[in-house]
Amino acid sequence: MSSPSFCKNETLVSELLESFPEAHLNREGHILKGDELAEFLQGYEAIIVGTDPLDEAVISQLSELKFVSKYGVGLDNVD
Repeated sequence: MSSPSFCKNETLVSELLESFPEAHLNREGHILKGDELAEFLQGYEAIIVGTDPLDEAVISQLSELKFVSKYGVGLDNVD
């Protein structure tokens, strides 16, 4: 889960970790971009993004990625 707004909501985080204790959360407090986002998402088959720019440059670095889910509305930030 890369969305900083989701990760600041302890109720949502608690519910997510209850179902998926191995979930990796963005606790940096800012939107991840470029190589920082690619490094954070490395090695996962499924991800949930917020407003992080998930562009071709990032996606091309995620060889194991099979599924992208969007937290929030709109897909402007997903290529």
